[in-house]
Amino acid sequence: MATCVYEIAESTLGRIMSDLWRYSQVDKPLDNVLKKVLQLKTQLEVQKVLQENARLLKQQPIDQPLPRQQAVRVKHLMKFVFEQKSRQKEKQEKLRRLTCNSLVFLGISYNVKALYEMRIPEFDFVVHNIEKFIQQHNLNDYMYRKDIDRVINQQFEVDDDDDSRLLKEFLKQRIELRPLKRKFVDDRRPEPLGGDNTSLGSTVDGVQERQAEIPTMSIPSTDSLTGAVYQLTIKDAQAITMSDHIRGGIWLTNTYNMNFPPFVTIPISQEMSDRFATQCLQINFSSEPGV
Repeated sequence: MATCVYEIAESTLGRIMSDLWRYSQVDKPLDNVLKKVLQLKTQLEVQKVLQENARLLKQQPIDQPLPRQQAVRVKHLMKFVFEQKSRQKEKQEKLRRLTCNSLVFLGISYNVKALYEMRIPEFDFVVHNIEKFIQQHNLNDYMYRKDIDRVINQQFEVDDDDDSRLLKEFLKQRIELRPLKRKFVDDRRPEPLGGDNTSLGSTVDGVQERQAEIPTMSIPSTDSLTGAVYQLTIKDAQAITMSDHIRGGIWLTNTYNMNFPPFVTIPISQEMSDRFATQCLQINFSSEPGV
């Protein structure tokens, strides 16, 4: 904001203060002026805290934990939001309506005690504006850190069905919003499947580019492909491909049995597997005929 704007605001308020001495009573419209001034004061107090933590997120190396155990703050806030039945029920309900990254950034910026004791106007201002602040300062990617993931992916003692549903939605949304960190071939232009040099992977550059992306991985044994099976959605699959949890090469199996369609195998981290296992339906194959 230009310096002249501050000077105009300061000068205007000074004239108002000076003119008030001439009046026998204060006009009612002045109440709105005072309200705006108080809102500005609240905004500056909140903005100072959020800006300090935004700078910290951008400056702290992604592979190093945040100082002052700020990741632990996120864990305590999640417990307050999803586990505890608080006397501050109104605040708790407002926090539950926040997006996942808004709640994470709020936990980084404030501890539970500060939010618990915060004045309602200041609390409401934070809740209503924190998502906009994250977007304006491009903070989404900076909140996907190992120390944050570690506290979010732990088990929470949620007994109520509604609380359990909200927690699952929170975890699922965090997976879906995880930034893309892997390199992909630019496939925005469709490639013909004919026999010419423009066919899929037929050009030398195309083959080299694809081969450069494929991590080296030994062919898995049959035993390593067995285990508990869970039903995923298309969004779950998209979340996997857009995450940094892929471990090893991705395999396409073109089945010999024409009754079964081809399928893709994507090895993922144990962390992501555990997350899906707690949210998704496990498929029971023992009831199939002949088993």
